[in-house]
Amino acid sequence: MKNILLIITLLFIVKVNCQIIQKEDFEILNLGDLGSPANGVVAGQGNWYSQNGLPTDYQIVSYDEQHGKSIQLIGSKNKPKYVFKGNFSVADLQEGNNIIKVTFDVHTGRNFPGGSGSLRSMLYEPNRWLAGIGIDYATGEARGYIQAKSTAGEGLHVVKLGKQKYPTDSWVSLGYYFDLVTGNAYFQTPEGTFGLPATLTPIGGGSKPDEHDFMNYVPTTGSSIAHTIGFDNYSAEAIGTVPLGLREAISEERLKVEIYPNPASEFINVISENIIKSVTIFDATGKSVKSEFSGKKLNLRHLSPGNYILKVQTDSEITTQKFIKK
Repeated sequence: MKNILLIITLLFIVKVNCQIIQKEDFEILNLGDLGSPANGVVAGQGNWYSQNGLPTDYQIVSYDEQHGKSIQLIGSKNKPKYVFKGNFSVADLQEGNNIIKVTFDVHTGRNFPGGSGSLRSMLYEPNRWLAGIGIDYATGEARGYIQAKSTAGEGLHVVKLGKQKYPTDSWVSLGYYFDLVTGNAYFQTPEGTFGLPATLTPIGGGSKPDEHDFMNYVPTTGSSIAHTIGFDNYSAEAIGTVPLGLREAISEERLKVEIYPNPASEFINVISENIIKSVTIFDATGKSVKSEFSGKKLNLRHLSPGNYILKVQTDSEITTQKFIKK
């Protein structure tokens, strides 16, 4: 009897210490168009929002019997794609549940590896990306993302996770843990679970993510290959402990362009350690709109409220980031 009570108690503790924030296997959705107009404002099936490109770039498909239905992001050479499920919130977490755990399966597609960009899963709060994981299109290797500081500066850094190169047209299971209190992150790949390299100090502590994005990320210029990828078995939950047996990530690199505040109503500051050569704004349909950039400030007063993509070209790279005009 005591053993039975102990098992029941342990099951209760596990249940209490795990809160589901979002969960999706796409099985109840209809095959075909997701149904969102790709503007980041109007939801489609299952309260999923798409942003950038055409509505037909976001499909509910059936890859194989094992995975059943999945969500597919049809890529194009120079247009990043984003999809997220509404009502992501950490406002009502139980005491001690300060770690957000995200897991999912991703289908690498047929043009993989090759080209530039990456597939990603990212946690977002209104002014910045916080943490995430993905696979680099050029190398086929896993990458982690984290708000941190290093000798290169503060901002979103990318870390190399392991040495495995993932194959074409295959499913890969990935995940990550983000500590809301400390801002630390841990990354899970088929090779194991990785912590941050010693060269990085996390700076995302105290954050309150309000969005999780799946991304088919490519530069807006110079991208030679279009990638079509899929996601399935997505779960975001709040837990109280981090995994054991961590391995150190291999290397780190700072993403060199930062924008703030975000959302913004009048101006956005664009900061880069390199020389900024041009700044371009794209609306939710992918059309470029007039931009007024002087010094480090980008004037937003002429823009209608909504979601936009900002392309920044420096003397060493081209980056794109999402921002919101209030």
